[in-house]
This record gives sequence, C-alpha cells and structure tokens, in this order.
Amino acid sequence: MAKQLEKVEKYDTVSPAAGDPAEPGLGPVPPGGLTADEGIGDAPYDTALFPPEDAERLRVGLQSAVVGFVDSPDRAVAQADALLDEAMTCLADRLAESRGRLRENWQGDGSVGTEEHRTVLLEYRELLRRLLSV
Repeated sequence: MAKQLEKVEKYDTVSPAAGDPAEPGLGPVPPGGLTADEGIGDAPYDTALFPPEDAERLRVGLQSAVVGFVDSPDRAVAQADALLDEAMTCLADRLAESRGRLRENWQGDGSVGTEEHRTVLLEYRELLRRLLSV
C-alpha cells in the first residue's frame, strides 16, 4: 500500500519541463531562448495543478484512508471517494481561475498584439500539457 501512496504523491503536481523550446509556428525565439513556462506566474504553486495547502490536505486524507482500511474498509473507501470528489472540485476551480486569467490577457479592448498572443498561447499550451501529463 505504501507504493500506491507514493504513486499518488508523485502525480499530484506536475512541473513544466525546464528549457522546453518554443514549437515551430509560434514566432521567432528571442535571444537566449524561450521556455514553455515563461509568463506562467511567480507564485510557487502556479506550476502545480493544486495549491500546496490543498495538495497536502488531500495527501494526508488519502494516507488516513489507506491506514484506516484494515479497521474499516467501507469507511476508507468512502473517505477516498470523498477526497477524489474534493480534488476534482479543487482542480475545476483552479482551471477556471487560470482560464479566466488567460482570457483577460487576450480578450480585451482589441489592443493585444502578436507578441502578447504568442505569450498567452504558450501559457495555454503549458497548462494543457500539465493537465494531460497527470
């Protein structure tokens, strides 16, 4: 069971790959290169799918469910189900927040230039890559 818990912990947050070059068709790469995580944000959890406090609470809850399985399998499974529901809600909220921020960057008064569009496209790409790699 410890291996299962380690596997869950390994995949609950996904960081972008460092030094990922811009893909063809996204415009010229500036001197010094361009990474896929440029412009994602400065907060430490901006590259994670869950804020650290939520991820930790979910980890602790899962560990509690796994440890409690021997004494009460029904309760442990119900607790794991509730944690998954909570994780899904948290993830949906986080994605909606990120999408809203990204939309604000390009759906405005029409004064957004090509460079801003390129930067926002890279952010969309990185968010989808993180989501699909889980």
